[in-house]
Amino acid sequence: MRKGVRVALPFAATGLVVAIVGGIAWAHRGPPTVPEQYRALVVAAARTCPGLDAHVLAAQLEQESGWDAQALSSQGAQGIAQFLPRTWKAYGLDGNGDGVKDVWNPKDAIPTAAHFDCLLFAEVQHVPGDRVRLMLAAYNAGATAVRAYGGVPPYRETRSYVDTVLHRASVLTFG
Repeated sequence: MRKGVRVALPFAATGLVVAIVGGIAWAHRGPPTVPEQYRALVVAAARTCPGLDAHVLAAQLEQESGWDAQALSSQGAQGIAQFLPRTWKAYGLDGNGDGVKDVWNPKDAIPTAAHFDCLLFAEVQHVPGDRVRLMLAAYNAGATAVRAYGGVPPYRETRSYVDTVLHRASVLTFG
């Protein structure tokens, strides 16, 4: 019996050290930050939409693409904000004023994401509940689903999306 205890203790102690070292490594990295090249763009885009916090927009973009401007989902969603082609065609903006509405260009896609969020706020304005949660649910599942369910739809993916974005918004920093 004592022999078993002696063997178990070093493994337990090793596990503790790994956990402590892991915690120190996380603390050293600090909270997640918005990539420097997107900070001003996210803040400016969020300012165009009353009720849209820059932290929420940033967390949404991070959730959608991990800040990858060339992201392409298996469903065909494109760019940093993961717009489907039909949505981009209907709502895409020329955010940088170069005459081209380019879903792959964050200078167009980030202002479009804020603009689209603003439209979604309006589409779900009469649904009871937290406006930001409803807007995020509409971004993920569609405003029709949010209105039909009278709130965040009971879809596991949508509920997880809303919770993840809001949690991330609470810890993201802008540098």
